[in-house]
Amino acid sequence: MKLVLYDGNIETMKPITYSRSSCDVLCGGKRIIEYILPHFGKEFNPSILTSKKLINLTKLRNPKVSVADSYEEESLYYNVSVLPSKEMIEKIYGLKINEILTYNDRIVCGRYDKGKVTLETIEKELSKLKKIELKLKENPIILDYPWDIVSHNPSLIKSNFREIPESKGEIDDKAFIIGNPEQIYLGENSVVEAGAILDVREGPIIIEDNSVVHGHSRIEGPVYIGKNCIIGGAEAAILHEGTCIGDVCKIGGEIEETIIHEFSNKAHFGFLGHSVIGSWVNIGAGATNSDLKSNYGEIKVEHISTGEKIKAGKFIGTAIGDHSKINILTRIMTGKQIGYCCLVGGTVSSNIPSFTFSP
Repeated sequence: MKLVLYDGNIETMKPITYSRSSCDVLCGGKRIIEYILPHFGKEFNPSILTSKKLINLTKLRNPKVSVADSYEEESLYYNVSVLPSKEMIEKIYGLKINEILTYNDRIVCGRYDKGKVTLETIEKELSKLKKIELKLKENPIILDYPWDIVSHNPSLIKSNFREIPESKGEIDDKAFIIGNPEQIYLGENSVVEAGAILDVREGPIIIEDNSVVHGHSRIEGPVYIGKNCIIGGAEAAILHEGTCIGDVCKIGGEIEETIIHEFSNKAHFGFLGHSVIGSWVNIGAGATNSDLKSNYGEIKVEHISTGEKIKAGKFIGTAIGDHSKINILTRIMTGKQIGYCCLVGGTVSSNIPSFTFSP
């Protein structure tokens, strides 16, 4: 049977999903698709249903998976905004044709054979089918907005560490380890230099292949660092708990509870907190975001795509789309979002639409 993963959160996850399928959003050191596919057996042929403009990019990131903007044959459609659990999968396997599973009125999964569907029509068509409400012992992880992946990032890093093999890299004898060294994983050819501090008292530190942590940097787990990264090269890096760095990134300055996708740079001083950064983003020296209101109150975010005003929580930073560039000394106010392919400087006190030139 064809298993179709559909981007049920592609609008709400913007600006990160302006140029990627929701399947390719990073959280906890894995893409969302990597949390879903292992739950389904070989009898399923995996596919992705996304928007037409994202087909080629999604194929590049998922060369072994079929990608299209419509499907017609009988399929099992799965909403990628919900991460599956073993308990949930058992109920999914029991679905009959033209039945759907829901959780708090959210469509989670459905078997459908009534003709062609697109990303725009899939939930409308599934909603016509027989509904079965999921009753679970534990609440599932639901990822609708950028701040949702920030919230769940630390626990997922901890969970993923259990699956990692024996460490292969090199930690200099003059580096400082606080806590249990067995909570540190270094991939092949990765190096932690003398003077660096690795603090694993609150969670593990994962450093993938060919990455380097320069001296005078401090990393406080749980933290994930991808392949071919440079941590603390131009400027000493302080990576607080809940930070996730994608492949091929240069990182410096202070970062807390933030996800940075692959090929992005924040190499210099400045603070980045409770934020999600896309790919090919450059954040200039001294650029800083606010993630807390001065009155410590709940932050209301105006979503960059839907315009919806959402009470999002107490600590909410920024979300920046792919290919955007942030000038030196830029100040990004609490909860403000920056779209795709922008050039931004000064004080960002409102959302910045895609393709904005505002240095």
